[in-house]
Amino acid sequence: MRIIIGFLVIATLGLWGLKIYYLDLGSAPETTAFQIDIEGMRALVKDDKGNLPIRINAVLVGSSEVPSTMVVAGTGFDERRMVRVAYQIVYGSRYVLIDAGADEALDQKVGMGGTFYAEGYEQIQRALDRAAAVLFTHEHWDHTAGVARAPNLERIYAKIHFTKAQLENKTELAIAEFPAGFLDRFTPIEYEGLHRFASGMVLLGAAGHTPGSQMIYVRLSDGAEYLFVGDIVWHTDGIRLLRGRPRAISRLLLGEEEDVVLQQVRALHNLSDAYSDVEVVVSHDGDQFDELTGSGRFGSRFE
Repeated sequence: MRIIIGFLVIATLGLWGLKIYYLDLGSAPETTAFQIDIEGMRALVKDDKGNLPIRINAVLVGSSEVPSTMVVAGTGFDERRMVRVAYQIVYGSRYVLIDAGADEALDQKVGMGGTFYAEGYEQIQRALDRAAAVLFTHEHWDHTAGVARAPNLERIYAKIHFTKAQLENKTELAIAEFPAGFLDRFTPIEYEGLHRFASGMVLLGAAGHTPGSQMIYVRLSDGAEYLFVGDIVWHTDGIRLLRGRPRAISRLLLGEEEDVVLQQVRALHNLSDAYSDVEVVVSHDGDQFDELTGSGRFGSRFE
């Protein structure tokens, strides 16, 4: 009996240790080498003035309920709502899209199940046809497949802008199912440091979650500032609490550079302290999506 009890104690401690290591650990460091130069971004768009975008819209493509600790390490098993979203940066009669979601077939095949919003996806498809440009926060399927599977892909080809690192990540882009040879036709964006993409829009490379991850700074004509960070975290609580995804997700499922991502989490936390007027927009944060669209700061339909 003592042997059985001893075995059960050891097994329990082992499982507890695995839980701590794979689900609870994921804390950002005290210092970071990753720099988010907001003043540099502001300087790049200071002369844009009358050409700045005037509003932002966000469209919901899908949502799933996920245990909290799978989103932000060590936060328990209450459910959080993860959303799949695309954004429209509007300049009066023209606009730029950030990310493009995925269609229902791929969303249900590769994703986490949940609800698919066909009307949101249809809005993205209509917007792709009229967009001035399309950018991606990173190359994962749930951000790029809406373009890969667009019926008017040839017509919108010239509007699509990949970075060099995004195009080189062929394994991830293959999941989005771009037509054979299509990606070889692109001349990618190449930059170091900050890159002014358009009036009021600046790019900052942020490899870690994926090799082609980037932050996209947007300044509106009313002075509002937003930093779209894609999937560096999955919920703004990760920035507030200085915690990334659990190792079971970060290392085993995503294969991301966990240490690099956690340095970016620290940098975003520091940014939020120093520049509280800059809203950090997290792609999959359902709570933030509801607040931004519910308050009217973001429109909830594409134009």
